[in-house]
Amino acid sequence: MLNLHLNQFLDLIDNSKKVRYLVRFRPIISEELSLKVITAIDVTESYVQWLNDSQINRFLQVRFNNVDLKSQQEYVTKIYNSEDTCLFGIYTKDRKLIGTIKIGPIDFNNRSGEIGIMIGEQKAWGKGYASKSIGMLCEAFFTEGILSKVTAGVSERNIGSMKAFEKNGFLIEGFLENQCVDAESGPHKVFRYGKTARTPK
Repeated sequence: MLNLHLNQFLDLIDNSKKVRYLVRFRPIISEELSLKVITAIDVTESYVQWLNDSQINRFLQVRFNNVDLKSQQEYVTKIYNSEDTCLFGIYTKDRKLIGTIKIGPIDFNNRSGEIGIMIGEQKAWGKGYASKSIGMLCEAFFTEGILSKVTAGVSERNIGSMKAFEKNGFLIEGFLENQCVDAESGPHKVFRYGKTARTPK
């Protein structure tokens, strides 16, 4: 077993264990960004401020909560120990944390998972980092054979996220009317996006 090539080793274990191995020991890296699993140590006051900022959390479920350092560290630890959900930090090449991207819960039987993303650092907005992170995550999980489909829910008001998913080949598969409430504009629909391993960019 010890002499097996890494990919041979991964082929011998089930996908839930493969996910834990990959996210803890193999960051997803590109020329501009790296995705590394988040732990409680990575939860800073700046990170917590993102979650409580109404401009940043406008389309996030966390907007209904008052997050503090302790509660977010507990949440991140819970996700880290989860068998079906992974939370990555999005880091620039100078190792600055600019946001997070989550995959899960993962349905291992049907090889599908839900993506959620937040670019918390406002100075990083408009640079394509959300789109790049989505593409990196999908490619990694598709290539390893862990997932064959990825889904996402996006508010119709969140134009930036819609563009980021569509740029990566996600297609609108339907919508949920009045699914999301925005303090600025009231109830509105959420588009359901999907991408399969066979969907071209």
